[in-house]
Amino acid sequence: MLTRSRGALALILALLVLSVASPAAAQKQTVVIYTAIENEQITEYKKAYEKALPNLDVKMLRLSTGDIAARFMAEKDNMQADLIWGVGATNMLQFKNAGLLEPYAPKGLERVQPLFRDKANPPAWVGLDIYMSAFCYNTETGKQHKLPKPESWADLTKPVYKGHVVMPNPASSGTGYLSVVSILQRMGEAEGWKYLDALDKIRDAGLDAQISVKPTQLGLDLDAEQCQRNLDRICEKAEGLQNVPVWIDMENSPYVDPTLKLFRKSKERYKGVGIAIQAYLYRSAKDIESLIPLGPAVRIVKGAYLEPADVAYPKKSDVDENFYTLCCRLMAADAQKSGTLLHIATHDVPLSDRLLAFIDQQKVPSSAYEFAMLYGIQLAQQGPVLEHAVVVDRHRNHVEPAP
Repeated sequence: MLTRSRGALALILALLVLSVASPAAAQKQTVVIYTAIENEQITEYKKAYEKALPNLDVKMLRLSTGDIAARFMAEKDNMQADLIWGVGATNMLQFKNAGLLEPYAPKGLERVQPLFRDKANPPAWVGLDIYMSAFCYNTETGKQHKLPKPESWADLTKPVYKGHVVMPNPASSGTGYLSVVSILQRMGEAEGWKYLDALDKIRDAGLDAQISVKPTQLGLDLDAEQCQRNLDRICEKAEGLQNVPVWIDMENSPYVDPTLKLFRKSKERYKGVGIAIQAYLYRSAKDIESLIPLGPAVRIVKGAYLEPADVAYPKKSDVDENFYTLCCRLMAADAQKSGTLLHIATHDVPLSDRLLAFIDQQKVPSSAYEFAMLYGIQLAQQGPVLEHAVVVDRHRNHVEPAP
């Protein structure tokens, strides 16, 4: 198994091959990478290659494994990517058989076991890391629903777990796909599919599902128009599924304007699209004022990116106060009249209590807002909010599975 630092070295060496192959080495060159590596890992790799190769402009498109495979194969006659990084070995076999990979032997190849690389010399692909299939048991959820701790994969098929077992879609998610492959390899195809069918039968078909997407996952850094087309395809599909809401996540401050542009265009065609606005940005109040006439669905979040003090509030108390102010503005009479829907996305109980008090005092109708929380996160602290929002059934709420 390659360590993370070795993985960074392998990526740098691959980028170096591309950079020295061009006669214009002194000029800034662009390299396009398709990857399924997690954003947290990409940040570390980015630091390494920017230090080692300052004249290289790296464009990174992060998608799920299934989406990368479909995109890469569709572009086989007009390739857009220079590197494929961090997808499943099964996908790399598919790419190799289609003649889409250039052989490359990274430094240290001799230390990689034959099982984890292409057999050809030089290889068409080399493994970056290894995954083990596992299930996780949420102790707080188990306690809340009085669920026994499962001791084996077979336990998950018991009726007591109906509606409580979830996994990513293997058609688009590499994690979901590898989970299915692992089950089939371990149990054999006949028994494996029987097991997966049993899991499917205990799934609760009545889930209130919603979709969230990041614009950079849809190609915003590569081509804004293509990103818009990708977003519209998702919105169109969601609209055909009884208007499943599609939420556009807000990323760090340089992406705010292009993300708002995406939302405005999609909002003209699809009523189920919504957008996240970050309370820690100074500009958010003005952005909301410009959106209210559209009758938008707006999810207010605090914001999680590290921003400079001239862009975002550095103090938590200021962020909390702006969160409260923005939410109140979106529940004002003129916002309600335009059809605005507010999603209050926080696990901050004191802040939620303030907003619940405002809602009661102003008699805000339940159709104008929802509380959005991650299922299983700080359940003890959420108690007062959930009791008020769920048991009393006066306040609408939307609970998402934690990633």
